Parts: sequence; structure tokens; C-alpha cells
Amino acid sequence: QIVLEAGLLETQMLPAKLSGQFSWSFTYTPPHPVMELTMKESSIDSLTLSVSWSMPTSFVCEIVDNRHSTATGSYVDGQPTTIILGGLVPSTGYNVLCNGTAASDPWNTHSQVQGVFQTADDTNALLSLMRVSIQPRCCRECSLSASSPGRLSPEFQSGRAGSQHE
Repeated sequence: QIVLEAGLLETQMLPAKLSGQFSWSFTYTPPHPVMELTMKESSIDSLTLSVSWSMPTSFVCEIVDNRHSTATGSYVDGQPTTIILGGLVPSTGYNVLCNGTAASDPWNTHSQVQGVFQTADDTNALLSLMRVSIQPRCCRECSLSASSPGRLSPEFQSGRAGSQHE
């Protein structure tokens, strides 16, 4: 609060008058840190992101609606910080929430969501397990809910790519 005592100011017009006491107050809010988030790399189960802030900032980033995938860091010297968010699902888009605190003022915080960042497609065509059940379409002697294990020809081999089975 700023207070000016009575008589501190005098009017310019004649007859001159002295001012009375008056006061006012204001609140200064410093600019909050602003984040920029860009994708560096995407795998089937993680995102590697580059984080920059408008000022030195410590931060925590997490996948929105997935508090198990988090990363912490500090942005200090003008160079982007790299974070990795893991434990994700292939071919899925994610929004990222980052909460930052200015290094010079622990009360100066900001939260920002950016996205959508997409994990890579799972292109692994090798199978490790295949279960096949055969169910007859029409059979008077069989129940429609009955199924039996099927046999593949050629026989299924774990890890073999490119084989076709019917």
C-alpha cells in the first residue's frame, strides 16, 4: 500500500491548496513461465519430448489421465530439456500436462497442456502365440456353441514372419 501524507502536494492554481492524505494499493503479478513442447521421437510405448520455457523453470510433465507416466526436469540455460514419458500404448494420441515453477519465484507457477502426441504404430509382425478355435456354421448333430481346437497347416512356429494360416 502506498500512502501520501497530508500536505505533501500543493496545487498549481491560486490560491494554492495543500493535498490531504490519500493512499492506494495494487497487486503486481509477474509474467508466468510459458512452455513450448515439441516431439523429438516416438516409439510404440514412449514419447521423447523437447521442453523449453520462457524463463528458468523447474517442471513436472505427465500424460493427461495417466499419472503413472511422469517426467521431471529443469530448464535453466536456454537449451531445451529432453524428457521421456513411457508405459504408453502403440498408435495412440496423448495430451501432455506440464506444471512449471519459475526458479526465481516459487509462487510464480503455470500449468499448460499440449498435444496431441502420437506413439508409433506397432509394426512387429512376428507372433509368439496363436490360438485358433473352430466352430461349425451349421451342423444338426452339433451344438452351435461347441468349438474345438483347430490345427494349422503348416504348423504354427513362434516368431516366423510371413506365414499364412487358415
